[in-house]
Amino acid sequence: MQSLSTKQYLLIAGALLLVVLLYFAPKSGEQHHEGNGHEHSEHSSANPIAEAKKMLNENTLQLIEELEKQNTTEAFDKIVAILDTTQQPLASAMYAEKAARLKNTEEAWQNAADHFFFAASFTIPSEKQQAYDGAIRSYEKVLELNPNNIDAQINLGACYVEASSEPMKGIGLLRKVLEKDSSNIKAHLNLGLFSVKSAQYDKAIERFTKILEIDPNYIEAYLYIGDVYEQKGDINNAIKNYELYVSAVKNPTIAADVKRYIEKLKQGITN
Repeated sequence: MQSLSTKQYLLIAGALLLVVLLYFAPKSGEQHHEGNGHEHSEHSSANPIAEAKKMLNENTLQLIEELEKQNTTEAFDKIVAILDTTQQPLASAMYAEKAARLKNTEEAWQNAADHFFFAASFTIPSEKQQAYDGAIRSYEKVLELNPNNIDAQINLGACYVEASSEPMKGIGLLRKVLEKDSSNIKAHLNLGLFSVKSAQYDKAIERFTKILEIDPNYIEAYLYIGDVYEQKGDINNAIKNYELYVSAVKNPTIAADVKRYIEKLKQGITN
């Protein structure tokens, strides 16, 4: 879709099991970072924590600085909770990493990794690479502690594809997940999105169709399939899949919006 954002509808519908998977799905207009970025992020000239502090009111800033002096996991966790409410995702992730370094548990590193993964989509463009680097670094720590953590494998794979010089390493991680669990929707979805990004449209359609075979109620896959057909220039099949979505979606507002877009597509065919 051009004027209708598939991802927006998915977010509104709350379709995915983990919201972050959609928020951090590959963006077709972005380019891979040249070089192995996650090795250098800690030396970046950008200072998200300092920038975040500039946005805080005096009382909140004072509280955070007092907590910093304590240098404990509990203090850093409190800072993370504060920054989570102030829309400073990368700074929050960096404090979560500080806590994880002290705790060094799977849960703590998972929390830091997920915060970085979230920040990769919502931080400013100049800090996006730092967020991906932090996510890669943290998910690798998770897997050192628990090599069987499937969510970490999937998200690490997504980060490698999206923001490192080793995209095939990420693809390999996702394929390994599917070797163990061929019905893992998150892995199929990521591989489908990466296929779209590389203009492998038929492979993408196969992945999204597979999701529907696994779970017929995962109706957002129709939007993805329709979007791919539209990119291929096959408007009739795009419309067909958008209509399948409309017939299944329960949110009347979303259904009405998609119907309007379908009508625009039909008008384009007849004009």
